[in-house]
Amino acid sequence: MTAQFLPAQFLPAKAMRKLSQALLLSFGVTGLLQILPAQAATVTQCNEAGLKAAIDSSADGGKIVLDCGNSAITLGSELVLNKNLTIDGQGAILDGRDRTRIFRTTKNLTLQNLTLRKGKVNRKAGNFSCEGGAVHVTFGKLILEGVTLQDNFAPRGGAVCGNWQADVEIRDSTFMGNQAHQGGALYTNTSDLLVRDSTFTNNATTVGQGLNGIGGAIVTYNDLNKSTPIRVLNSRFEGNKSFHEGGAAFFNQSNGVNLELRNSTFVNNHAQINNRTGIGSGGAIKLNHSGGKALAKAINVVFANNVADQEGGAVWAGGGNANLDLDFRQVTFYGNESGRVPDPQKNETGGGGIVLVSRGTMKFIKNTFAENQSGNETSGAIYAASNVDHSKVTVRNAVFNNNCSRKDIQGTPEVENCNHFTHSRTVRGNGNNISHNPFSGGNVYEWPVNQHAPTGRAFPITQRTNVQDVQVRPYQDNGDATPDHPCSNVNAGAGGSC
Repeated sequence: MTAQFLPAQFLPAKAMRKLSQALLLSFGVTGLLQILPAQAATVTQCNEAGLKAAIDSSADGGKIVLDCGNSAITLGSELVLNKNLTIDGQGAILDGRDRTRIFRTTKNLTLQNLTLRKGKVNRKAGNFSCEGGAVHVTFGKLILEGVTLQDNFAPRGGAVCGNWQADVEIRDSTFMGNQAHQGGALYTNTSDLLVRDSTFTNNATTVGQGLNGIGGAIVTYNDLNKSTPIRVLNSRFEGNKSFHEGGAAFFNQSNGVNLELRNSTFVNNHAQINNRTGIGSGGAIKLNHSGGKALAKAINVVFANNVADQEGGAVWAGGGNANLDLDFRQVTFYGNESGRVPDPQKNETGGGGIVLVSRGTMKFIKNTFAENQSGNETSGAIYAASNVDHSKVTVRNAVFNNNCSRKDIQGTPEVENCNHFTHSRTVRGNGNNISHNPFSGGNVYEWPVNQHAPTGRAFPITQRTNVQDVQVRPYQDNGDATPDHPCSNVNAGAGGSC
């Protein structure tokens, strides 16, 4: 006769207690962990053996609670999970000691109230992969809630790697001091991503192992579910650095891969020049697009005091054959700078605020551009490349105030113009003569006309827009994710009237 067992939830309380005691004795870990109802385990002996015992004994879908205070559990090897788990650290620390990755899973994993520090993966895996110094997830869903990830390293995804067909959700978490060659804090590869109420501070990329240092904090490559955009909501990016493109983030968009930035702040991020490639673009973000139609949307966002050693002090958007639509509403570009390292030969120092390189439809509604500057004669505010169709660009209810383009070609003024919107590319010809490469249709995007621009009429794509000294108030960083839009003397722009 085959023995039959009732599920644990149907056992009487007395029988449940006896079952728990029997299980503890059978695992030989009396006093190490206590099996609780509803498949929960509390770890009280706070070391690697205790944690692994809890993982091994937990059922699929179970929960582990660390009763360790804020003490550190050091690891000698990674924790490989083959079941769905929730781990609540209650303030505990898991420390990889710069020797090992902390978690690797192909299942659903929720981490709560934990610090993951000094996880490390030294070597790059395959070309189409990522490593993740603290967490590596493939196929499963990863949720981080109230987690701090600090001082982790991997070639791609210094702290977290959503490697393939994963779903990564970051809530109320902090990434600080993580490093990689790509994606200093986070790298996702054909995986969905939602970042909410989180902070990315002082993460960085370096060049190594054949990888250019893109995405000081985040790199996304494609996504899994095209019906859901990559989303960054109510989050703050501060002091992140890359050595190539995307000081804070590099979003690689392709056919149908959409992006949404909302209610967030990007401040003091830096795209440093990669001496091997000569590129340092997108001080805050690089929107890298190729192929069919996609949309990047930014709503209620501030880009302030970001720097690109080359192009796009805050944002570089598009690509050589890009069909990327932009929808930027109530966005502030303040104090951003391009051309920190002037390059008059390549002329890659334009767009103190943003560089546009797309044939898509682009809308800038109720934006503020103030105190941005470029180190070259190609616009302190917005630079549009030759593939931009001016009939598809709309700028409405905006403010442009004191955006300056500065000298990097001999024979031109030190400060060329401090209020123009944007104008065409200038290149140095024979004998230091300046020639111009106007946009399609022979017109220039400039308002008002710049005395040093090509002769001919300006094309007024700006509507109900102030390009004058409207006394935009200084930007005051409030220190959190909530955008602080400086106001001005007119009822236009992201901040409205003071």
